[in-house]
Amino acid sequence: MANKETAYLYEQIANSIREEILEGHLLPGERLPSVRQMTKRWNCTIGTVQRAYQELGRQGLVASRAGQGTSVIGVPDITDTPLRKAELIHRAEAFLLEVITAGGWKRDMFMDESAFPWVFPSP
Repeated sequence: MANKETAYLYEQIANSIREEILEGHLLPGERLPSVRQMTKRWNCTIGTVQRAYQELGRQGLVASRAGQGTSVIGVPDITDTPLRKAELIHRAEAFLLEVITAGGWKRDMFMDESAFPWVFPSP
């Protein structure tokens, strides 16, 4: 998953909706805003929103039906799935980057510096 600064807009939209689903703010059976509503909210094209909805559909989170819109089809069991693992890795990376950029770290905080080559470049 790309971070918010480098993600394509469709990825940002999909990530935003995915978070709402995984956090329980959007429940199974609930309809997502229409594509047109989302284009206004995100100031983007219809194709961008459609691509975001397609990505969520590919992940098994939503289903689209012609004339009926797009609805949440369920929250997957995220205890041990690739999606859950990816989400945890994303959160860990975001946390580490925030700590590093805020200057709140020291070299000896990490036990295995080779695991973070972008943080500890070779001299």
